[in-house]
Amino acid sequence: DTGTGVAPQQPQQRRSAGGSGGEGGGPTMTVVTFPVPSEELQSDGAALSTACRKKRLIYDSETLTDSELTFALLVETFGGPVPASLWVDYRETFLVEQHFGNARGLLDLDLPRGREEIAGVLR
Repeated sequence: DTGTGVAPQQPQQRRSAGGSGGEGGGPTMTVVTFPVPSEELQSDGAALSTACRKKRLIYDSETLTDSELTFALLVETFGGPVPASLWVDYRETFLVEQHFGNARGLLDLDLPRGREEIAGVLR
């Protein structure tokens, strides 16, 4: 029941420990947290799931999770492709939890623009 937004702001004057002012090395990011009613989240999730199905990004039998919806909304605020990494463990997916050895890996991917495309990649 909580939403989070990230908003870039104009660079600000920063002071170092020595007290001298200076321009920061990059844009300042502000994280804003606010409550979102679960009914609103569910209706947004249902609408996004339907849009993803129409574009054939998810199967007709699938529905996006709250996490996938939230991440898609958050990544969309960046306004462009976002580099990301995804840690995957194949043991649970293939129902071999007792498998000994390397069954996991790190995947690098670029999350595209657009809420539906982002949610489809995350799914």
